[in-house]
Amino acid sequence: MVTGQTIKKTRRHDQREAERSWVDLIVTMGEHVRPMLEQCTPGYYNNEGTVSLKAARSSFYPGSSVELMKMLRERQQTENFDGLELTYD
Repeated sequence: MVTGQTIKKTRRHDQREAERSWVDLIVTMGEHVRPMLEQCTPGYYNNEGTVSLKAARSSFYPGSSVELMKMLRERQQTENFDGLELTYD
C-alpha cells in the first residue's frame, strides 16, 4: 500500500474524426476478405450470407496482432495520438 502520494488520473476523449478514420481503416483493410465471405456458406462470420458495410464497420482489426501492436507502439513512441485529447487530473 502506497500512502502520501498523489495519483493523477488520465482521461481519454475520442474525437469523431479519429473514430471515422479508424472505421475507414477497418473497412478498407477488410475488403480483401469480402469475396470469400460472399461465397462462404451462410453463418456467423458472414452474417448469415449478408455481407454489408454495416457489418464491415463493426468488424475487428483485420491485420495480424503483430501489425496492430507495431502500429500502437509507433503511436506511443512518437506520441502521435491524433484524434485523442488527453487530460490529466
